[in-house]
Amino acid sequence: MSIPTPRRRRRRRSNLPQIILGLIVLAGIIYLLPPVKERVDWRLNTWRMQIMSVIRPPEKEVFVPQQDKTLAVTPVNTLPVTITATISPTILPTVGTPIPEPSPLPSNTALPPAVALKGVRYMDQHGAKNYCAPSTLGMALSFYGWKGTRADVAKVVKPYDDDYNVMPYEMENYVVTSANLKAVTRIGGTQDLLKTLVAGGFPVLLETGVYQLDLANNVSWMGHYVLVTGFDNAAGEFITQDAYNGQDHRVKFAKLESEWRSFNFLFMVVYSADREAQLQSLMGSMWDETAANRAAYDRATQELSQLTDINQYFAWFNRGTAMVKLQD
Repeated sequence: MSIPTPRRRRRRRSNLPQIILGLIVLAGIIYLLPPVKERVDWRLNTWRMQIMSVIRPPEKEVFVPQQDKTLAVTPVNTLPVTITATISPTILPTVGTPIPEPSPLPSNTALPPAVALKGVRYMDQHGAKNYCAPSTLGMALSFYGWKGTRADVAKVVKPYDDDYNVMPYEMENYVVTSANLKAVTRIGGTQDLLKTLVAGGFPVLLETGVYQLDLANNVSWMGHYVLVTGFDNAAGEFITQDAYNGQDHRVKFAKLESEWRSFNFLFMVVYSADREAQLQSLMGSMWDETAANRAAYDRATQELSQLTDINQYFAWFNRGTAMVKLQD
């Protein structure tokens, strides 16, 4: 009787390495897609900032105004001064063209109690790094029929991903060079002027300072742009298109003014060339940049004695920036 010899079982070659390699390649291809890359990079950067905030937590900064110090005066012996009489030249009066006074700001007595402009295409800033400015400017442009997206603006005003700050002049330059529209930027805005412009059919872009969750998931102060498209006097609120907080986001008059103070009440109006005369009439003296800078200086100087804590700090900052613009 013959005893059967056991057969050797053939080992099956595992496909697991090829599957893993294929998944890695597929993940790499998906990651390179712009929408996916933006979101993944943003999330990775958020985690990095959270870790850094634990390892090196930021220190709390408190503004403490410094009192003016009186310099000690040391008397110094001086040589006697000999006074010599001199003949002063006679100054002849000159006749020149008087400088016209800027026209006053239009009165707000005829303004409606509530206004809500329509025609703005809402854009949020979520899912990308520092898209507040591109989104807000994109909304302002959309009011005039612009068909672009926030990404179109971002490619120009923040050409690399880690650009965390977009300045107003960069946005104004985009309006002129890339959107075939015009823009005017001034400091020293007021609530009355804001209502006047909105009632006249002009959305107004503001630069404000707000408290939001930052990339490290901490509540901190940061700059933020909003687009004002309406107001409601009965409710005491402005209607804003806020890329962070949402569409038709309402903000109390006092709260918006406090946040606006952080950037010297800076505002920007995007407009088409055919509406320039109308905008100039609504802005009154604020159309003149020097007059606007002077108004900002006067207001900040007045607020120095009226405000306290961080608001007083911003008043000092506003006074200084206005003086720089006035070359004073």
